[in-house]
Amino acid sequence: MKTVPPQQRSEKNDMDFLARSFVMMERSGRGILEEAITGNMTSPQQQRFAERVAYWRQHLTLPEEAV
Repeated sequence: MKTVPPQQRSEKNDMDFLARSFVMMERSGRGILEEAITGNMTSPQQQRFAERVAYWRQHLTLPEEAV
């Protein structure tokens, strides 16, 4: 079994939190630009963020979207 260093686990959780928060704000109508969040991220971090945003956009649906 592969051990994941605590820093990598924390970064994964942080990125997931950021992506979920971004999607929730986006869904509530706030005009937040993805580039404003990812501007200082490394390329791998930007890619991870984009993957998590796509995941949360798919899984966080508004009631009228679920119909």
